[in-house]
Amino acid sequence: MRSISEAVSDSGLTLVAVGPAVANTENGTLSVLGQELITDDVTTVIGLDGSLTELDAINSGNFVAVAGEVMESGRLLVTEITVIQDTYIHGTHSVFLKAALRNVDHTVGQATAGAASIQLGQSYYSSEAFALQDGSIGEFIGYTTESTPNQIFAQSALLASDQ
Repeated sequence: MRSISEAVSDSGLTLVAVGPAVANTENGTLSVLGQELITDDVTTVIGLDGSLTELDAINSGNFVAVAGEVMESGRLLVTEITVIQDTYIHGTHSVFLKAALRNVDHTVGQATAGAASIQLGQSYYSSEAFALQDGSIGEFIGYTTESTPNQIFAQSALLASDQ
């Protein structure tokens, strides 16, 4: 298993997601934590062994690190995808997401980003979580469960530093 810090190279890339991949073989798309990944001809894909590979080598359930940027639309434009481990284990591996938020509701401790529901309750130990608003870019560290893979239970939540 590669560490997350090894997964994102020293080339100045920005980490936007770490979590389980979901490959849609019908339309050839890939998502992580409910975020559609936008890839192109220059997207680099690094396999578990550290060698370059193709996007279609990523399977649903692979634990991946994604570098790129959050686009204005909220979608993730991907520069690099690295397979960290063959299998993501819900509740055991931490996840990370940097995403554009909508439907932020601090009264119930929830927000959405793409197709993901973000539960903020555990992150309110820090007042930084209260700064999150609709349209802001948030950064979350937490976990998912097998029964709710697009639901992130955020243990840490804050505004992205590049806002």
